[in-house]
Amino acid sequence: MAYLIGASFFGLFSVLITLWLFRRWRLANEGVVVRGRVVEKVLTFGKATRSVAGIIKYDFLTPRGEYVEKSVVVGEAVLIECEEGSEIDVVYLKDNPDISETRQMVDTARASLKLPPLSAASNGCQ
Repeated sequence: MAYLIGASFFGLFSVLITLWLFRRWRLANEGVVVRGRVVEKVLTFGKATRSVAGIIKYDFLTPRGEYVEKSVVVGEAVLIECEEGSEIDVVYLKDNPDISETRQMVDTARASLKLPPLSAASNGCQ
């Protein structure tokens, strides 16, 4: 019985990781860049890693007028550069704007795929 539970958990975990990776691949290859706005930022400290990270909540409008709001975990560089109310580059999927990430995260994924960055080398906040 324990084997079945373990196998089921592993199977579900594998499916979730595959979906996450596929979304990242799609954003890296098919994503549309727009300007969003930082709505909120929260500083967090990783107790185990003793690192600074944070959560940024951003919103944006698609060219079709769809309003999207999302929270993402970001590294220290983005957290320092981005202030509440500032603009931030966001990449989203045209067919599903709820799937979005900061441009910096997408550029990191593109680098691992040996693709050039989407734009300039800043973190995307202004």
